[in-house]
Amino acid sequence: MDAWHIFWNDPRNQYYSRQLGRAEDDMIVQQGADDTGSSVRWSFSRITESSFRWLGERSHDGGATWRIEVEFLARRATPA
Repeated sequence: MDAWHIFWNDPRNQYYSRQLGRAEDDMIVQQGADDTGSSVRWSFSRITESSFRWLGERSHDGGATWRIEVEFLARRATPA
């Protein structure tokens, strides 16, 4: 299968998501569905030792089109 299973939860909002993650070129892409049946995709790109970009996308048409809902640009904090 060359993939991994992810179970993510947000206990505050009672949101749970099962996803299947795979390496795609220089990215990590996780796909699944939410509790309404909409497709959800999280992608991690621009991955370096100290940073990465995380996009959260949703599709209401089975993955034909995607809408970006959130973008995080993360950077590792350096100790003071």
